[in-house]
Amino acid sequence: APHVRHLSAMIRRAASLLVLCHVLHVAYCFLPLSPLRATASTGRRVPAITMSAPPVNTMAVSPAGEAVLQRFKDSASKEAELKEAVKAEFGMIGQNEMRALETRASSSPLEEDREAWVAVLTAVGACMEERMENARRKIEDLLEAGEVRDLDKEIVSLVKNGGVDAPLIMVLNKNIEAAQEDEDPTMLRVFVHLSSRIQV
Repeated sequence: APHVRHLSAMIRRAASLLVLCHVLHVAYCFLPLSPLRATASTGRRVPAITMSAPPVNTMAVSPAGEAVLQRFKDSASKEAELKEAVKAEFGMIGQNEMRALETRASSSPLEEDREAWVAVLTAVGACMEERMENARRKIEDLLEAGEVRDLDKEIVSLVKNGGVDAPLIMVLNKNIEAAQEDEDPTMLRVFVHLSSRIQV
């Protein structure tokens, strides 16, 4: 159908305009991100995006969250062990835990403690960067499908295999925002289509 062919053409074009998410600092929905910039293969610059933090939740870290932070701190001197610990329990890190980490890394009375918390904060940031990069790759892979029916098959497969996670939704939403800010209907329609199919 004409509208299918039209969307397929837009998908192919959007693949070259995908906003590339390079997270330079600790980042998640509860923390500001560094500006995200990308230059399309056409030479066209996509506007920088800044993810702003939502209002800070003033609640204290939960006992479970505190236990996770302490486990991370206990592994702070062993880089490989800390990396695995963060990867395994990343889902336990919420807004309050991140705020606590930032505070402890900057203002713990003992230098030894500050260094340990900085190591934890760095490991969490690296884990999030890896997740965001994986999300970017997933979206690029979807867009490479080219035809709408092929794209939809890839989306179904991604969903069934548990490939839809918070970073993927974040990257997708930021691409939608970029298309809106840039007044680019092509990118907007493609990413909205992706979003609607992924989040059904």
